[in-house]
Amino acid sequence: MIVYALDDPNRMRYLTTQEDFGLSRAELRALAVENLKRVLPKIELRGDDEVMLMSAGGNYEASLLLIDDIWSSGQVKVNGDIVVAIPTRDVLLVTGSRNRAGLKRVRELAAKFVAQGPYELTDTLFRYHDGRFTKFGSR
Repeated sequence: MIVYALDDPNRMRYLTTQEDFGLSRAELRALAVENLKRVLPKIELRGDDEVMLMSAGGNYEASLLLIDDIWSSGQVKVNGDIVVAIPTRDVLLVTGSRNRAGLKRVRELAAKFVAQGPYELTDTLFRYHDGRFTKFGSR
């Protein structure tokens, strides 16, 4: 699910499906991604051979899944397909689909972060393949 928001100096509000901005869904997504790129702080990737943590200022980590260039450029090097978890708004974990130890650790960390919060999202893992993220295997 993708949720769009208007963020101005005084408040942030989520858009509803009833609002008409004169844009198709594809155009709205493209505009949102361009706006996201414009406001993003420096994206950092750190970790080890098993699990990496991608950070972008603490508020935009989950939104990074929308920026295809990050995932398709070859800059994120893993064993197999890219697998991510976004357990909270400010945590984005990355490993590879063929990295058994990494997958185990990402599952454990995702469950831990979701349980501890704040701003919990999901402990589900997602695989990037053919230009999109889909649910990865069973937990």
